[in-house]
Amino acid sequence: MSQYLPQLPAANTVTVQQLLNMTVGYNQIGKTETTLDETGYEKYALSQLVMEQREAWYYSAGNYVALVGILRQVTGRSYADLLQEMLKGQHHIDYTDYNDFINSSYRTANYGADGTAYFDNPNIFNREIGTGSIEMTTGNLYKLLRDELSNKIISKR
Repeated sequence: MSQYLPQLPAANTVTVQQLLNMTVGYNQIGKTETTLDETGYEKYALSQLVMEQREAWYYSAGNYVALVGILRQVTGRSYADLLQEMLKGQHHIDYTDYNDFINSSYRTANYGADGTAYFDNPNIFNREIGTGSIEMTTGNLYKLLRDELSNKIISKR
């Protein structure tokens, strides 16, 4: 990974497999509610990654932001463009961005223990490139998982 993101902690020992499995130990310590474009958020998120000693898997969106950074350098294209080409173009799987999801009349609310409805902060999730920035129906999620498990999206090779 050091050839793509040398500024990250332990970049010379981190593998793509570790990023995919979230077993690196990266933790994104800062989040911004500022509206940024994809490149701006990627730059911000990568600057907020620290290495923490972990015994096992640990969820941190920063792992996938690092993967987005690698994809951008390898392909010269944005994550949004790559995702649209692959999912909508090649696999005919529809999705929407988080802001459209937030405004959908079909959106469900989360409820607290006291029964009060609360909603996610769209600025945080919309900028989680690689993890939380898109939404899809359960039918399209089924098609995505079916194709993924059949090695149609990413081959084992």
